[in-house]
Amino acid sequence: AYDTWLVYHGTLVEATIRAVDEVEREGFQVAPPANVTIQFELGGQKREVTGRIDPADGFKFVSPGLPIRIRVDPAIPQRWTARVTAASLLEQFVETGDARATTGVST
Repeated sequence: AYDTWLVYHGTLVEATIRAVDEVEREGFQVAPPANVTIQFELGGQKREVTGRIDPADGFKFVSPGLPIRIRVDPAIPQRWTARVTAASLLEQFVETGDARATTGVST
């Protein structure tokens, strides 16, 4: 998955969540999954990107104003992940739908 590539090859940056589900009011909290707008600086340029934070990313809640660390593709900053560590092999198999890894069923 691309998130795994970003964890190993993406640039780690400090970012701030500007909006959650289009709400910019600080104090507004949502448990993931949530659509977010994030601001950060990369290569001396301020960036703003949108995307999704999922429960697997390790957040119990997200809120406007919350500082987070993300990994960004330096060539295409719109590609980012809130995962800063790789998913376990079990999580990777579940994400790809490979039931053989968890059930022992071979095809």
